[in-house]
Amino acid sequence: MSRTQSTVLSAVRLLELFDADQTEWTLGELARKVGQPTSTVHEGLNTLVATGLLTRVGWGRYRLGWRLLKLSSALYGSLPWYAPAHAAMERVARGTHLLAFLCVLDAPPGESGRVLCVARSVQGRDGPPVAGELDFELPPHATASGKLLLALAGRALPSPAPAYTAATRTDPAAWEAEAAAIRGAGHAESAD
Repeated sequence: MSRTQSTVLSAVRLLELFDADQTEWTLGELARKVGQPTSTVHEGLNTLVATGLLTRVGWGRYRLGWRLLKLSSALYGSLPWYAPAHAAMERVARGTHLLAFLCVLDAPPGESGRVLCVARSVQGRDGPPVAGELDFELPPHATASGKLLLALAGRALPSPAPAYTAATRTDPAAWEAEAAAIRGAGHAESAD
């Protein structure tokens, strides 16, 4: 791996640590998390701050920068299906009073791939948040969104298919039967 590739990969790893559960990090916390010296991490953070991808919010504390919102807007604007899909997601959430997800299957042909949650709706949502509902990447075989996308794309279970609960589908033969039922019903469910 070249020095440039290594530098970019380090920056991406730092950015990926920021999420809904951890919106702010200190220099020391980030250095411990990535297992690098604080001087190395500080250099990377300074570059990310200079580009607007991160912002400094206090002595040695960092949050995501506004430039990411510009990039996000550009991405959503480049996807012709996003606006109608987002509107449909909102209608489902309002009609059911449940949390609704807008997800995509990010996978090369023949692979199970990753299920990425690109939007959520909380229209009319009742009840407290549930574990994992703010995750960006969802387990494809253990979430309704993932199972629907895998079934519609005719994909097999991921290998290995870890069991998150006793109800998680891990048997390929049982998955084929469930995938056929999902395609027939036009929707998927996950419970427990």
